[in-house]
Amino acid sequence: MKLSLIKWLGLPLGLIMYFGTVNAWGDGIALPLGFIAAFSFTLIIRRAMDRTVSDAIVKEIRAAIHRFGQIENYIEIKKANKTGIIARIYLINAGTKVSEINQAVKKHLEESVFKGRVWILQMTDIRSKDELNATRQILDRQLLDELKKMSKSDEKKDK
Repeated sequence: MKLSLIKWLGLPLGLIMYFGTVNAWGDGIALPLGFIAAFSFTLIIRRAMDRTVSDAIVKEIRAAIHRFGQIENYIEIKKANKTGIIARIYLINAGTKVSEINQAVKKHLEESVFKGRVWILQMTDIRSKDELNATRQILDRQLLDELKKMSKSDEKKDK
């Protein structure tokens, strides 16, 4: 991926900032400015990389859903940790197709380059877009409960 190479340009940009300001303000100001420039650029590129991955995952999910017809959907992608991603899919009036869509999405993601990157997949069927916020809160609580359970089971394994 080109962005993963571009993020390393933060180091020379930090040096440019340092050498460009050291004569005017001295080391006391130039050094933090160089560090801030390098760190900020790297952070911007990392966010762009995350956004690119998220967009690609959404395309993969929508491709799997599209096989079942024109089902309205909303997809949220959240970064859980450095490698894990949480994908949340809200289907609008999918009815009996939810189970089939769930299996298709899982299979589609397993066969894509994102195998293993989607850590948690949550899918729900709602009647209208108006239910989105209430459903999101319910799924957030369920997700938090599951993460707590996973954390407790990991602590027991370590002992």
